[in-house]
Amino acid sequence: MYAKQQREIAHMTRFVERFKAKASKARQAQSRVKALARMERIAAAHVDTPFDFEFAEPARSPTRCCRWRKLLRATGTARS
Repeated sequence: MYAKQQREIAHMTRFVERFKAKASKARQAQSRVKALARMERIAAAHVDTPFDFEFAEPARSPTRCCRWRKLLRATGTARS
């Protein structure tokens, strides 16, 4: 997200710099200046910040959650 937003900001800034003095594009350039001012900036992600996550050990369920009857396991060979 950060990289995409930075590309968009650079693109809009280049447009404004090129066309702010041109009479036919001045309105578009001013609109993009306002859009840049309204844009909420995304902070860059810190890649070198360590992140650890663990699932808590679940408590043993007192009831059976599923029951299998006539369960077959197949290997790569066909049966006759």
